[in-house]
Amino acid sequence: MIYTEEILDRRTGETVTLDKGNWITVTEFGAAMGVGPRKVRTVLRELDFVGVEGGGTYQRHRISPWAIR
Repeated sequence: MIYTEEILDRRTGETVTLDKGNWITVTEFGAAMGVGPRKVRTVLRELDFVGVEGGGTYQRHRISPWAIR
């Protein structure tokens, strides 16, 4: 999926669309590899590509800082 961001150019007063690149979600990655969303998160967690943040009902899988670098 191609992500874009619209910002306001203060010199002209018009909106400008910035291309932020072509990215896929973890769920889309799992579908491309033939596994479901839970399985792909489990595998990425075991490989230490993602970590679980938060607690209770607010748990989120975030990409590990070393993988971002």
